[in-house]
Amino acid sequence: MRRKVKMPLRAVAALAVVLILWPTGAGAGTISREEAVDYALAHSDLLTARRQESAALAATGRQVSAFVRPQISASGQWLELGTNATEMPIPMLKPFFKAPERDITAGIEVSQVLFAGFRIPASLRLEKSLAGQAALGADAAEREVLRQVKGAFDAVLLSRASLAVLQDRAEQARAEHQDAQDLYDAGVVTSLDVRQARLGLNITADALRRAEAELIDAALAFNQALGRPTDEETLVPEGDLETAPDMEDLVGRLTSRTGGWDFPDLALARSREKSALQQKRMAGGGRFPEVAAVAGARTSGEETGLMDESWSVGLTARWDLYDGGLVRAGKAEASANLLQARAALEAGKKQIHASVERIRADNESLDQRIALARETVELSRENYEDARGHYRAGTITITRLGEFSVAFAEARFNLISLFFSKRLLAAEAEALLGAG
Repeated sequence: MRRKVKMPLRAVAALAVVLILWPTGAGAGTISREEAVDYALAHSDLLTARRQESAALAATGRQVSAFVRPQISASGQWLELGTNATEMPIPMLKPFFKAPERDITAGIEVSQVLFAGFRIPASLRLEKSLAGQAALGADAAEREVLRQVKGAFDAVLLSRASLAVLQDRAEQARAEHQDAQDLYDAGVVTSLDVRQARLGLNITADALRRAEAELIDAALAFNQALGRPTDEETLVPEGDLETAPDMEDLVGRLTSRTGGWDFPDLALARSREKSALQQKRMAGGGRFPEVAAVAGARTSGEETGLMDESWSVGLTARWDLYDGGLVRAGKAEASANLLQARAALEAGKKQIHASVERIRADNESLDQRIALARETVELSRENYEDARGHYRAGTITITRLGEFSVAFAEARFNLISLFFSKRLLAAEAEALLGAG
């Protein structure tokens, strides 16, 4: 009989981290940044919902303009009739007052509105505007989802890089603890150094466990952003933080577009302004009469072979002389919406201009800071290696060695944080440009 082997909880956690840290290109669980973008476009639940919202907006536009197109309606009825009324007392009048036993009626009516103030052309323009707005809204949703996916992708890379730094720091802490133990055995240092080294080792181990959990959380958040089903294998991002899109090209494209305000977000704001304008015109058109051409035919009788037929053709007009202020209120609401849409467009221009300037300035600052951070990492690494040699020679304390070790780790953390910031900046620039 086969015995079930229980795996300890720490082993399960360690196995999960190993799976997440599986080398790039090994196994089917890895995914590139470009593949992540394509996957999200096909599977994101948020994007699916936003696309349905856009489809509903386009359908609203078709509903708004439906009244300007021909309207055709048909009607019909078949009724069996009966009565319990007594017969007429005068026999000669009975044929003239005989109650019908059946009523068969069928008819068709066609109408076409000819005039409705400004509402006919405004409704057609509004339909077109809402269709464009729906397409632009779907595009905006895609850009937002892709920005989130890219951020989640890079967050996994940041967590992975942070874990790598802490793994190196843990190895250093174990080596420092061994150095302290060796010096203590040789009578060079007291047990204080051994305890201090052990304390540093424990602190580093705790940070390492926390980083492992953060990496798992980042991977799960990334798969959630992708729209990945929870019962399928967790996908792991490929690459590292040092590879980022060409920011110089992105900044140049952003700067060149600022002159003509050629940005997807502004196109959406302009479309909303156009829709609000047409809605205002439609609201004002309610003050005018509505004229329509109508034609119809009707047939009725008791038997299908003996039916009376009639037809009609002509014009109908309807003018609401007083509606309790409904048209005035609708026009006031539409005017307010138009002013709001125009204000949003102007605010959007200012926001994009500020975003472009900030991206340009941040990119220059990040380039300079990354160059300094690279040098700082190299200097702090050399300082730590020298300090460890001095400690083994007994010329510095374990506390001083710990300061050099922390400085080396912090320099590496700062560098990968700058890489992460630059990738986020690139994703923001791509979202503004509408680039995938």
